[in-house]
Amino acid sequence: SATGPAAQANAQKIAQAYVALELPQGSDFAAVKQQYRKLMRKYHPDHHTGSREKEKAAHELTQKLTEAYKLLEKRLRVG
Repeated sequence: SATGPAAQANAQKIAQAYVALELPQGSDFAAVKQQYRKLMRKYHPDHHTGSREKEKAAHELTQKLTEAYKLLEKRLRVG
């Protein structure tokens, strides 16, 4: 059913994706895409090459942003 544990887990992932991208719940795909690009420019590992720790943190963050973007892209383009 649409209210089962799987649906709730999916809804939670969607909510977390919006949080990761620093966007309000329910933002449209255009807003998601714009914000993703903005954050990727800000946090891209190439901008943080001075320190290994910073570069690693930037890499992990951009991976998280990309996962959030892909999840929302799938959801918003199909839905």
